[in-house]
Amino acid sequence: MKTAAVLISQKPSLHLTCSPSLHLPPRSDCFTALGAAMAAALPGTGPGRRTAKDLHAALFALKRAASWEVPKLGGPAKQPRGLHRRPGRLRCRGQVGGNGSGMAAIRSRFLGVLPAGLRFFVGPRLLCSAPPFWWKKGRPRTTHRSFAEVELLSRLAELLMPREPIGELFRDFPVEPSDAWGSRWLCPDITAFGVLKQKDAALFVEYDGCHWHCNAQGKQRDERKTEALLAYAPGGSVVLRIGHVTQSLRRKQTSTAMEAMVDVWRAGHVPSLMTSLHQATQSLLMSLDDALENEVRERLKSQCAKPQPGFDKSRTFVSQAVLTSDVETKKATMIAFLEQKMKISKKGIQALASKCPRIWGISIEGKLKPLVVWLQDVGLSRPQVAKVVAGFPAVLGYSIEGNLKPTVAWLEDVGLSQQHVAKDVGLNCQQVAKVVAGFPQVLGCSIDGNLKPTVAWLADVGLTQKQVAKVVACHPQVLGCSIEANLKPTVGWLEDAGLSRKQVAKVVAGFPPVLGYSIDGNLKPTVAWLANVGLSREQVAKVVAGFPAVLGCSIDKNLSRKVSLLQQCFSNEDICSMIVYLPQMLGLSYARLFRRLQVLQEHDCLQKLSRVMALTDAKFARRFSICMAGTSRNIS
Repeated sequence: MKTAAVLISQKPSLHLTCSPSLHLPPRSDCFTALGAAMAAALPGTGPGRRTAKDLHAALFALKRAASWEVPKLGGPAKQPRGLHRRPGRLRCRGQVGGNGSGMAAIRSRFLGVLPAGLRFFVGPRLLCSAPPFWWKKGRPRTTHRSFAEVELLSRLAELLMPREPIGELFRDFPVEPSDAWGSRWLCPDITAFGVLKQKDAALFVEYDGCHWHCNAQGKQRDERKTEALLAYAPGGSVVLRIGHVTQSLRRKQTSTAMEAMVDVWRAGHVPSLMTSLHQATQSLLMSLDDALENEVRERLKSQCAKPQPGFDKSRTFVSQAVLTSDVETKKATMIAFLEQKMKISKKGIQALASKCPRIWGISIEGKLKPLVVWLQDVGLSRPQVAKVVAGFPAVLGYSIEGNLKPTVAWLEDVGLSQQHVAKDVGLNCQQVAKVVAGFPQVLGCSIDGNLKPTVAWLADVGLTQKQVAKVVACHPQVLGCSIEANLKPTVGWLEDAGLSRKQVAKVVAGFPPVLGYSIDGNLKPTVAWLANVGLSREQVAKVVAGFPAVLGCSIDKNLSRKVSLLQQCFSNEDICSMIVYLPQMLGLSYARLFRRLQVLQEHDCLQKLSRVMALTDAKFARRFSICMAGTSRNIS
């Protein structure tokens, strides 16, 4: 059973409101369990002992206060008593005894009836108020500035808010930069709420143990931070600074800015640390005695009277805390490894860090070095390994045994192993390395969810095993394409454009990047341009099937310029015939086409252009017995 709050009322005028987020068990279960606990804790008889009658009276008062029913009383309608589900924090409405003491009086009365064994159960944070808005805007920090700060303040945090995770008190808050405080974040060492009587007030505790707090510049910064903290939090908030040397703050010993002087302790030395904690606790009590909530004050007094050395939560937190110095050391070590061992440039390291901010926390010995060795064993060179890590840093989070090895084994089974590929495709054993280096994201693809379905789909399109292996080796990015969103629509559009299933398979096998092209941005405009040149639907399909790379050519910078050049020597009908006869002509360089047109024009044999364009420069020169560099320029 988990209860959020226990409230007692002996006055009909007291009304309570409960946050709707509280989950209370049925009342009968609640009271039965509490009664059993009270009976178990009932001490023996004797002078000064609580009797069963006292406990039953307290239980009746609790049941009456927590009643959900409205008492059926005569006279004018009265406000219902008890717990009501209304927005807001758990709060008391009305007063007890007319003295304005509110919940503090109720709490003390009930605790006075309970045995000591039950007081702790209902005592600390009896009022479980929801965190105030200013607190919710903050976030726990992930790194800490100093070990001493964490060591002392984690114990103080456990005393102030024992039910709150210690890390929540080490909190940063977003603020608008101003002349007084130029940063976008306000970072008090620890922050507590609900420990002061003032509603929603904050208690900020700053540890000024570092030497720079004592110089003039440090004092000025501390004063600005104190003012910024008090400006951020609601009225009644307090800043307590703990140091080893009196710093004479501008607002020293006021109601909102106070100091505490503690002895220096040795790191990890519990006795000296407890002495400093005792001094800080005493200063806190002396400065804020009347402002503290009763249970907080009693807890601090108890610690001062009889120090408890436990603090298990604090010790666990300290052992797991990440210090800024540790992060900087790890960062420097990682940069040195990336630069010296992996030959990644400073610019590349910056790009890597922006893609993967957690790179600085990755273990070099435990993660990075084994990954580098494994990638080299796969066949990647050191520059390729660096390219993989820089281009796909997510690989650093993959398990070699659980993710990477199975993926590479699957790639080999597809047809990229040395024996299979050499026999069927003529590729060598470096193809797997080429796939990983060219598309490292393949290492993050699910075998059953991505790789197998894609290969099966390629086979369904009509590609042979050899062609599938070649597509994967030459354009591994296809393995990262969505079948439904990319591959199927592209193939469907090619078929709608007039290509047969066999021609589509030829296009995919001959130019696999087409599967990643935009239909509206690349494919449609190119096919429309071919039709405007004068090609029929069947001719367009033949050209695309014969030279699928045409779909990747720029219309303005490539295709249109070449057709304009041909139009100086040929009719549109002749141009269409040449393109259909030799679609690869559209992929040759403009300079090559220009020079050969010059030579053919000089020899009066322009009609041979489509047959000689495929010749190498050497063969073309021998056939026409010319020096290519000495040709005249008759074509404008």
